[in-house]
Amino acid sequence: MLIFEDTNRKTRRSFLIKALALFVVIVLLSNMIAFTALADVPSFVGVNYADRLSSNLRASDVKWHWARVPMIRMGALSVLKGRDKKPAPNAWVSREEAITAIVRLMGRDEDAQKINAASGRKSGIGGKRANFSQWAYGYLEVAQQEGVITKNERQGMMWQGAALRQEVAAWTARALKLTPLYGRNQEISRFSDSNKISSDYCPYLSAAIQHKIISGDGNKIRPNDPMTRAELASVLDRVKYDFPSGYEVHQGKLLSSYPLKFVDEGTSSSCTVFEIEDLNGERFNLKAEDTILNGWERTHRDFIVLKNGEVLLSYALSPGDFIEYAVKDGEVVFAEVINVSGMQIRGELMSLDEQTNTVVIKGESGRVYEYSANQNVEVSIDGRPSNIFDLVEGQEVTAKVVGGMLRGLVASSGSEPGYIAKESLNIEGRVKSVEKDDDYYNITVSLPNGREESFAVGPHTRIIKANTTQDVRDLRIGDRIIAYFSVLDKGVADRIAVAKTSTAKNILKARISGGFSNSELIIEDINRFYYGSWIKEMASGKLAVSDGATAYYCGELIDIKQLYQNHKGDYIYILNKSDFGENQAEKIVVKSGDEYSVNGEIEEIRWSEGFIETGRVEGYFGQDTLTVVGRQICDAADIDDEEDVFLITNDEGDTNRVVAMIQTEFYDSDLQFYRGYIDEITNKELSIDEYNRLEGNKWSKTRDSHKYFDFKDDVYIIDAIGKAPKHVSLDDFKKDRFEQEYYNKYTYLVTKNDKVEGILILKDEVETPSISIGELALLKDNDLQIVLNNAKDYSGFRREWNNDLTSLELDMSKALLIKGDQFIKQNDLKLKDKLYIIRNNNEVLIGIVIEE
Repeated sequence: MLIFEDTNRKTRRSFLIKALALFVVIVLLSNMIAFTALADVPSFVGVNYADRLSSNLRASDVKWHWARVPMIRMGALSVLKGRDKKPAPNAWVSREEAITAIVRLMGRDEDAQKINAASGRKSGIGGKRANFSQWAYGYLEVAQQEGVITKNERQGMMWQGAALRQEVAAWTARALKLTPLYGRNQEISRFSDSNKISSDYCPYLSAAIQHKIISGDGNKIRPNDPMTRAELASVLDRVKYDFPSGYEVHQGKLLSSYPLKFVDEGTSSSCTVFEIEDLNGERFNLKAEDTILNGWERTHRDFIVLKNGEVLLSYALSPGDFIEYAVKDGEVVFAEVINVSGMQIRGELMSLDEQTNTVVIKGESGRVYEYSANQNVEVSIDGRPSNIFDLVEGQEVTAKVVGGMLRGLVASSGSEPGYIAKESLNIEGRVKSVEKDDDYYNITVSLPNGREESFAVGPHTRIIKANTTQDVRDLRIGDRIIAYFSVLDKGVADRIAVAKTSTAKNILKARISGGFSNSELIIEDINRFYYGSWIKEMASGKLAVSDGATAYYCGELIDIKQLYQNHKGDYIYILNKSDFGENQAEKIVVKSGDEYSVNGEIEEIRWSEGFIETGRVEGYFGQDTLTVVGRQICDAADIDDEEDVFLITNDEGDTNRVVAMIQTEFYDSDLQFYRGYIDEITNKELSIDEYNRLEGNKWSKTRDSHKYFDFKDDVYIIDAIGKAPKHVSLDDFKKDRFEQEYYNKYTYLVTKNDKVEGILILKDEVETPSISIGELALLKDNDLQIVLNNAKDYSGFRREWNNDLTSLELDMSKALLIKGDQFIKQNDLKLKDKLYIIRNNNEVLIGIVIEE
């Protein structure tokens, strides 16, 4: 019996040892699986100040406040910090506090603190005699660098004083790089106290109102009222995710959460992992961690959670919660559980407004939905990530809406990006020709299947591009369109949606130095084409190549993947496109002979032969020619034979091959420029005498008599008769019909559709104004003096741009400045802006920012 009992004990002991070993193996395997899951999925860990911050955000002074949620969000993002550990929503915010909050939201907090750390060792920074607190120095420095505040504001403003509503609105608009709205526009004029708005801030306040960043109180905007911390939180809450360098935002559903524990040489750590699936099915992990070092030193990393209006921590999250969370530098700082009553809306995209980022969709039921679309709306076309403005008005889309907010847009292209599948009452394709026929225009379209189809455009056909109504004459060869018809015979189109085409970024010349892999080509000695010249861009780099890119050598199509093997060390010409927010090579031509570059009027073009002659250079073009018209990538057949052209050719001995043809639009073709003497001013119109009109890049040779222009509702006017140029209102200008001080004065006019939009009044005639282009290299003397690098002058006699690159120092004090469809001020110019200018020696009369 004793032997039997001893044997049984050994058996039980062996069984327990094996069971324990199996348990250890299972635990290790489960941890290995967890570690593997964590390694394969992007993870964000919480911050070490979450406990302290959550206590501050629960303060009683904000519990029932109207701005409670914005205050919590801005506090959780560490944008707006409390006073005496409380949010203090009703206290006014100082100017330096407002700037600090904006800089933090821009993602520049660390830069400001580094500046503070460096400046803290210097004397005279901050203190009793300064107009700012010592801690604010770095934030003001960053704000000035970013163009949020001006040099004059930096030096002359009392930053410890209360921030005014108009000041904060203007600073926020500048931080967002919004286009200022000059003149007395509808956004401002509807407020009864608009006359109290500073002229310096008015254009930016208008832009802020238009983008719904700030709103009025009834019929008042209260521009000079101090802004409270609650108001500041509300303003910043509306734009919190609109800064590219700020917080990164994700949305998704919490699938599950599970604990993990780790022990390693005196350090024990436990964490909770939250598995998130976003709208596109991608997985992310959020983590809250507890770590104990040396047996006693505890570190807790967590994140604020706003759920059902309560400030909590990550423990409050439950599987099934739909959350929006903000991350920065690998840390999750804030998550908000939002209404999960999401829905999908299928319908027609009616409009896209780039100014206000507004999307309007007409659902299948006929109901119209309007949503705000910030940069975090996920857009896909054919399953490929896209930009929202790559969509086309009239396109069928499916909108993903969660908690009343637009979260995603899904569209299909059928045959090409930007298009829906073809339907019986639609024609889609590329414009091949536009021909006038009495009151109608006949449009011929190349279809995706290679066939052609024609239809008519009548007086009532609506043409839409980028939410803007266009004239049929604005259609360009190569434009991608969808034409809609109400009857099957497709005679006259009811409306046409014009797609945004691939935009040409630039043309490069470089030498192949490395192999083709991962859709990239390694190149060196990289040069950028610049109006007939080559400018050194960089020594070496990688070239991203688009999926459909083509390559040519001596006019023949070659395998793009064999470029390195067959042409290592050879120079290539590259047409770069900007599509879906990424720059990629669209077409490559291998240099095949001595290069010639010329520009000027097209002296002869024979389409059947592919022959062109410009500036004493003859060449042959074809499918291999890099062709850009305006900013669009086109075919050679899209060249306008009545406009000037830049040519690059390679002499192959028996053939001079045209490598590239570029026709540049320096300014909006709808704009017209006149110069002459003011003849008469009435309440409705202006007439000029002995005038010339700018035709292309040169003034008309003959002076004509008496041309009349209507006034636009808001005309931008500069009186430069005296030593100090001044702005003049349209009402004051019209009153001159009684005093006639402007009569017989020389003037430059900016017009559109025979309506005056801008007027520059001079004391004397400018006999020989010059036309130049260049890149802005320096702003000085309160932005009234500039330096243009890579400047070129246009020769009206030879009708070409000079090849020599020079540097010009220019006076901008009296200039009419135009960017897009707006008049701007000198301090709105940015370094590296390309400018097209009309000048009298070193005085700029008209300056236009060339859009790229």
